[in-house]
Amino acid sequence: MNRREYLSTGVFAAISAAGLTRSAQSQSYPSRPVRIVVPFTAGGAADLLARSVGQQLSDYAKQSFVIENRPGGGTVIGTQNVLSAPADGYSLLCMSNSFLLNSTLRARPPYDALNDFAPVAMLAMSPQAIVVHRSHPATTLNAFIDWARAKGSATTYATVGPGTSQHVMGEKFRRLAGINMTYVPFPGGAPAVASLVGGHVDMVFQNLSESIEQVRAGTLRALAVTSRERLAALKDVPTIEEAGLPGFELEVFFGLVARRATAPETIRWLNAEVQRALRATPVRERLLNLSMFPRAATVEAFGEYLKSNSERFTAAAREAGLSIE
Repeated sequence: MNRREYLSTGVFAAISAAGLTRSAQSQSYPSRPVRIVVPFTAGGAADLLARSVGQQLSDYAKQSFVIENRPGGGTVIGTQNVLSAPADGYSLLCMSNSFLLNSTLRARPPYDALNDFAPVAMLAMSPQAIVVHRSHPATTLNAFIDWARAKGSATTYATVGPGTSQHVMGEKFRRLAGINMTYVPFPGGAPAVASLVGGHVDMVFQNLSESIEQVRAGTLRALAVTSRERLAALKDVPTIEEAGLPGFELEVFFGLVARRATAPETIRWLNAEVQRALRATPVRERLLNLSMFPRAATVEAFGEYLKSNSERFTAAAREAGLSIE
């Protein structure tokens, strides 16, 4: 055997060994519990979604998918936690629109959403809602705008933190409506709702899934939703456009991402199992009951969605005058 044949054989053997190793890794994954990091407090939309899908994945894989809440920093703390973990598929991030916004709006971005992370699976879409306490004098969105104009900057609205879709929506609404409101951030949807129920803020912008039970019970009142059409679960609640602010449409998306260097075989296994979980009747029924709409997609399609919407979300945030320090 000459030197060239020897080298070719060695390279082939190395490539084959690497392929066998990756194949073996894929077949054995997951061999221990998998973390799904949720960068919000428990009880919010992302948390409820991650727990529903995670339980189904646990049943399929016969291995635990553990939900780990790491709120704070406008979702940056949880995101950086996954970024600092090994790229082995055992630390996943349940992310939303803010994942992209934090990467583009901050003067010193804490991470690069499209280059530091790999898309794993799309999960769901969630319409947003403008919600007040049942005792609030405004029963329509226009009535709230008139009330807020009279009250001025003393009007308060809550969201789940700086740089989130709800923050973007709040600032865009404030500008379009010509009112002055003070922004009050919370580390998650659940504490924001609790603050509204307790009478500490005047209104919340949030995922409808985080307040729909209180709205159904009559504790809270939804003035408008941000979807293009009215929702079957709240047929009497108008869209923001119907209420008089045309062009105002916003939905929050949720998905799973992993470290960029995670093995493609692991990512494809996860994607296939997540799509299977989203088709499972218990998961679909739970999400739809919360007005969250499952959205399965291939790895490639989800990756394209992230790329195309990164600029769109950033443009919307800048149009609303939003900046993140």
